Amino acid sequence: MRSYNPVIFCAFIFTILIVYGHAENLQRQKRFLRRDILNPLSDGLFGLGDYARDFTDQIASQATMAVRHVMPQATRAVNGLSNWGSRLGEQVVDGMQKRGLIRVPIEREIEGDEKEVEVFNPEETEPQRPTPGGGNRFNPYIPFQFTFGILTPWWDGPNVCVERNEIEEPEQETTDMPGFSINFETTRCVPSESTYSCTRKIQTNGMRKTVVIRRQCCHGFVRRTDGRPGCSALKMEDLLETMKSLERTKFVKWIESAGLEDKLKTGNYTIFTPSNEAIIDFEDDSEDNEISAINPAKRLIDTSSIVAGHIVEGFENIDVLENEQELKTLGEGSKIRINKYQPAHEVVTANCVPISGKNNFATNGMAHLTSDVLPQPKKNLAEIIEEDEGFTKFKNLLIDSGIMEDLKKQDQPWTLFVPTDSAFRKLPKSLKKQIESGEGCIQSILLEHVVKGTLCTAAVVSQVRVKNILDNYLQLTKDEAEKLRINGALVDSENILGTNGVIHVIDKVLIPPQARNLLKALEEDDRQDLLELLELSEMVSQLEDAQNVTFFAPSKEAIKSLSNETREEMMSDPEFLKKVLQHHLVPSHTPSNNFMDNKKLTTLNGHNVHIKLHETFPGLITAATVQCAYIVNHDNQACGAVIHKINKVLMPPKGSIVEALKHMEDHEIVLKLLQNTDLETKLAEDGPFTFLAPTDEAFEKMRDMTVEDLQENNTLAEKVLKLHILPEVLCCNGVSHSSPFHRQYVRTLDGSVVPTYRGLSERVRFGRAKVTKCDVPATNGLVHSINRVILPERPRSPTLFGMDLWPFF
Repeated sequence: MRSYNPVIFCAFIFTILIVYGHAENLQRQKRFLRRDILNPLSDGLFGLGDYARDFTDQIASQATMAVRHVMPQATRAVNGLSNWGSRLGEQVVDGMQKRGLIRVPIEREIEGDEKEVEVFNPEETEPQRPTPGGGNRFNPYIPFQFTFGILTPWWDGPNVCVERNEIEEPEQETTDMPGFSINFETTRCVPSESTYSCTRKIQTNGMRKTVVIRRQCCHGFVRRTDGRPGCSALKMEDLLETMKSLERTKFVKWIESAGLEDKLKTGNYTIFTPSNEAIIDFEDDSEDNEISAINPAKRLIDTSSIVAGHIVEGFENIDVLENEQELKTLGEGSKIRINKYQPAHEVVTANCVPISGKNNFATNGMAHLTSDVLPQPKKNLAEIIEEDEGFTKFKNLLIDSGIMEDLKKQDQPWTLFVPTDSAFRKLPKSLKKQIESGEGCIQSILLEHVVKGTLCTAAVVSQVRVKNILDNYLQLTKDEAEKLRINGALVDSENILGTNGVIHVIDKVLIPPQARNLLKALEEDDRQDLLELLELSEMVSQLEDAQNVTFFAPSKEAIKSLSNETREEMMSDPEFLKKVLQHHLVPSHTPSNNFMDNKKLTTLNGHNVHIKLHETFPGLITAATVQCAYIVNHDNQACGAVIHKINKVLMPPKGSIVEALKHMEDHEIVLKLLQNTDLETKLAEDGPFTFLAPTDEAFEKMRDMTVEDLQENNTLAEKVLKLHILPEVLCCNGVSHSSPFHRQYVRTLDGSVVPTYRGLSERVRFGRAKVTKCDVPATNGLVHSINRVILPERPRSPTLFGMDLWPFF
């Protein structure tokens, strides 16, 4: 139980979230397909990461916008007022912008009243780049412009088009009270260099809908280069002339030979146009009959079908397209899959071919430059694997697991790292035998090679980490020779495209941690000390094929810190050693995302241990313990087992709390008092309890009463002893330092409140009583030895207007 000063606490939390959010924002561009970790343990354990990131993203974006951009623009606005009039008629020559007037087509939806706009001719000028000091040079990340004291974002200027999409969600059953309903509306806006998108989620009377409003420059317009709001017009030509000016003449000839020239002049189209060099290579391969199995496009002979597979109807702006979005082409059954990656800077691919130049505007469409001819897959991943004789081993695993059926569907894209049959033949005999018989965790070997989503090799600049469907990280690296490896396996053939994903062929079978048995996992973790103890206790054979096991493995330091007496007893008595080791093994698979506060687990020797989650602040979990031992490393996976490393050796309890007191020195008086009352029976129940046991010396030092008073008056003795019983498991490491805005309390068996804190000397106190011995285990809880008796004169429970705030504070 904790008490907080709400004002100081909220201010502190708000500061932490801003700092954390700002740091996250700066690091975001360095992340790729990686889940962030908010705390030392996993998101699965806490469930806080996603909510904190959403909140801090918004705080960081607003704070960064204000600090970085608003103040410099205010200075620029003041400086710009003096020459505002002269800028209106400015005509710049010699490589700078040339301005003229054109009429805006009336069919475009334009925000603002301006009917005439400036023309930007890319053929006559060089693009301006932002420079230190700014001036009026264009900075794509400065979204505002001051106009006579009014802050105007660029997307509220002229020649900005608005796209609105409204998505009605199916009505869902609510748990609202009859006659009441929860209505809310949230809006999240994301600015970028060329778009400003706002997503509004609305719930009204159980009806839900999402409204997405996207603002961007109208077709043929670009962000102004002088920093003013709105967009300027480009000088444009038709698609064919635009491709010629972009030096895509070979593809223009392909279009003419395919008879599509007239079609492209009469409609609006988006063309993905390969370079001249790529087309020359393609034609050379076709002439030499060197048909590549990697690029299915090179199997095509009919040029018209190839060209049609590069053309999409309408205007398709790359900045607006989503990752994994498919575009239907003019080719029969042919689609282009767009993928966007952020390894260091944005990489965009079309059917796994990098887009080297995006959004080249034409009067009747757009042209995107690609580095190669786009492959045009006709088969799904399952069909590709079934027809390739080099993938028989992997195919059989897919069929046996049932995943082959998933690979036939089009609703989910996949990336498969497929080992060849020769790679399977290189495996150790024992592993090959398991694969052939289907024993052990063979399916985990298969799943190690499967990733959700389309991962093209263009995403790997130097190195990238991705998660497979086992939730394991795969490390992809590219060396100086442009050779790609994944977890050490060489990628022999890359980007074999299917209609629902991509295949990369590797020369080695990837073995996940989940495929090792428990003993192998300990061996790979260099835990020879534990393996020797397991062998001495004759538990090796029991754990070789163990399934559904959780092992709380004490660290090397924990084993070394055992007293000489305990170590000698363990080494000389194999049965006692076996009991100790069994107390670390739980016959159920309990990963960290299944941890809950006060969760009770039963070990192999039949005793209970409790999981405790520690919070620095409400909802912010920073540590977890099992039987008062910190879990310092978690979720080391093995076949049918999970290993959590702890910082102490867990000793099995010798009995209930009363039995534990009998084995503790200097606690005879408290034992007699318990026997004189009904509390001895109470402390023999399942619990859990934490008993604060005063020493004999503590009873003799009492001032307000004597030991004789307690022995003669059982009612008084019971009243005093109840102040020492907590109806929970509270380890010493669960008591934190106090601060001006944080105090911790415990509730005793009779409902009283006792303050507890950790002093500067790291001593734990309950009231004025100091804990002299911590965490003595019992079958139904814990015992702490204290040096004072806690008497009925105690601090009051926190109240508000006379109302008890327990259990909230």
